[in-house]
Amino acid sequence: MRTRFYRTMLGSALLLCTVAASAQDQGGRSQEESTKAFLAHKRDVQQRRSGKLGDLADFGQVNAIVKAARLTPPSPRFVTDDAARSALNDAFLVDVAQTLSIYGLHAGDLRRSAEASTAFVQAAAAHIRGGATVGQEALLADTVVIGHVSGTDEAEQLDDGASSSVSVVVDQVLRGKAKVGDTLKLRRTSGKLPDGRRLSASDEDPLANGAPVALLASRSRYEKELAPQGGSARCPSCVVEVVPVFLVNGQSLVPTGGYPTATTLDALTAATK
Repeated sequence: MRTRFYRTMLGSALLLCTVAASAQDQGGRSQEESTKAFLAHKRDVQQRRSGKLGDLADFGQVNAIVKAARLTPPSPRFVTDDAARSALNDAFLVDVAQTLSIYGLHAGDLRRSAEASTAFVQAAAAHIRGGATVGQEALLADTVVIGHVSGTDEAEQLDDGASSSVSVVVDQVLRGKAKVGDTLKLRRTSGKLPDGRRLSASDEDPLANGAPVALLASRSRYEKELAPQGGSARCPSCVVEVVPVFLVNGQSLVPTGGYPTATTLDALTAATK
């Protein structure tokens, strides 16, 4: 899967605005037709993703919890038809539920308390819309570590849709199953293809060997979205970013890849407790 998950999941309303505008400019479709086309595409994407979720019974419970939450629905001003607005809201809520499941959260996690349920659902919604805080992004990450880059393989092909790997040696574990001294393999879109062509991603900056980094990553998403059927065991150390890597500078965590928000080590540590 070449497209970054957290980019492709960005808000239904934003995507709809783009689709509608481009459709009118290029194909002369009405906004109503553009809305219908967007919803049809969204249903196809969600249907394909549903086959990767594993426990569909658990997902059904997650979906019910999300529907019961009080999320502000997407409501583009140019969509005036009530049925279309309702369909957009339904699609957005499914996106939220699928985001939670892809990142490895289960109905039991959401039912621990009303506070936990609200926090996870709001984090997923903000993640989709592109407005999540670092603390909210950390809620979705099953692997949060401080480490250092030990190397980059620009052409490592694992039949998972990624093109390269950055190896990160773990120096401190804030969340997850990794241990100090382990090497995590951060799979990336950018890199060199077997035919010699290079792919680049605007949110993936090169990382120098030895660079100290803070990694908010997901093993669950790697297994469900990228790893080939039954193939995740081929790379038990592989993860993907929830947000672009932070560079560690003392207590400061400096964003890379165009991510807009800096933070601190203390704040990240507090967010993972």
